[in-house]
Amino acid sequence: VDGASVAELQAMLEQRGLSTSGAKTSLQLRLRDAAYAEVPEGSAAAKATKAFAKLVARHYKGSAVKVKDLDAASLAEVLNCDELHALNEKTILDNTISWAQLAGRTDEIIAKVMPLVRWPLVPLVQLKPPLKALMKRCPVVKELVEEAIGLQMKPGSEFSFTPKRHRLMDGSEDTVVPRHKKRKHCHGDKVQLLDASALVAAML
Repeated sequence: VDGASVAELQAMLEQRGLSTSGAKTSLQLRLRDAAYAEVPEGSAAAKATKAFAKLVARHYKGSAVKVKDLDAASLAEVLNCDELHALNEKTILDNTISWAQLAGRTDEIIAKVMPLVRWPLVPLVQLKPPLKALMKRCPVVKELVEEAIGLQMKPGSEFSFTPKRHRLMDGSEDTVVPRHKKRKHCHGDKVQLLDASALVAAML
């Protein structure tokens, strides 16, 4: 991917039915996401990706690897890893939003990664412009925000809550992601409480 010309990148993207517009860096990013997503499960390459993602997850707080540099399949593995050590879920969400904003990243890819973030654990009273922009371009992100706010406005409802299933990077549609539960190594996270008065105040 890195050594390919613009014409070669466009040809490979066209073969996959993906957009061929944008700068070379955007084409490289789009193709890298697609190529890593095509790696067969159980192959040596897939095992290497999982091992790398586990390493990044364990050292998420101080990793030299930036989240923005990860392809979609690798980031999905990191977010799905039980060994993810992060300061809190807000940090994870902020980093993932920055990742999603990169030029060349498709809405389809974003929609398969964002369900792995545990949205209800993050304060959503005031939505920042980057998140609002993602909600407008990607319906799944909008659904995730609405799901989280709905849960945050009903104290105690997390005990009977079942998150909506979404298609993920591995192609599965039946995986339940426990977005309402804190990660094992993220201390202090819990479903944020949001009342109507706080929501109205944020609109003013």
